[in-house]
Parts: sequence; structure tokens; C-alpha cells
Amino acid sequence: MPSSSPVSSLSSNLDYPTSVFESVQRPNSFLWTALIEGYCRRSSSLHACIGIFKQMMLRAPAQGEDQPVNIYPLPSLIRSCANAAALREGQVIHGLVLSARKFFDEMPAKDAVSYSSMIDGYAKAGDMGSAMMLFEQSGRKTDLVLWSALISGFTQNGLPREAIEMFDKI
Repeated sequence: MPSSSPVSSLSSNLDYPTSVFESVQRPNSFLWTALIEGYCRRSSSLHACIGIFKQMMLRAPAQGEDQPVNIYPLPSLIRSCANAAALREGQVIHGLVLSARKFFDEMPAKDAVSYSSMIDGYAKAGDMGSAMMLFEQSGRKTDLVLWSALISGFTQNGLPREAIEMFDKI
């Protein structure tokens, strides 16, 4: 007997999570990121994923938010573009990664999630030099999340030797 639970529909249908999202008057960064990542995980929803990201970018300043732009969905967007071989969209997202760096630099407090998101974003854009530089600047060399993002980036970019070297340094 099929389950009628809304949670069970999350894996195959985005209608319910979208309706929940739309019922929130002022969605925060977490809700935007969750919705964008949900759409990004569905390869057939690339354009919807990018459209939601654009809505987030346009809506945040209109709501008068003092917070920097939400950079957390960028790795998912880049991954979706790469999986769909959407070169043009991927280049636009890469430009957003570069813009995101400006906002990242202005963040008053940076944590492992923000650093790893930026490292992952650079890696997805194929810019391992910037990913490595950010890792070095982070001052968080005991954080396994950052090591994992960096090692994964080297692997995804066809640089297994560098990945092994980083793994040996942990």
C-alpha cells in the first residue's frame, strides 16, 4: 500500500515541498537552499533550479535583508549544470561563484560550512588553485569537512595525485 505521507513524496515529487516553501512569507537562507537543492537533485529540473536561484537573488534585497547573498546552493547549481552538460549555464554559475567570493569575504563570521561551500564551488568550477588558496587562508586545517571538500575537488577534477597528497597530510 503506497504511503500518503508528504515526506515520502519528497524523493519523487517536488510539489509538496514547493507548496510548503511558498506558504512561508519570508523564507530564510536554509529554506531557499533546501528548495534549490531539491530541484538540483532532479536532473530534469535544471531550469527550475536556476529559476529559483534567480528568484532568491532578486527577492533578498527586496525584503531588505542585511545578510550577504546565500552562497550555499552554488555547489549544487554547478553540479547540476555539469551533469546536464549545460555549459552556458555553468559559465553563469561560475561567474556567481566569483561574485559569491566577494560576499564570502564580507561575511562577519565564517564557519566550516561556508568555507567548504566555497571550496566545493571553486572545485566544481574547475578552479582548484582558488580552492586550495581558500583552504590555506581558512586557518582550519584540523577541520575534516574542509579536507574532504578539497580532496573531493581534486578527485573530481582528475587530479588523483594531488588528492592523495592532501589525504596524506591529514
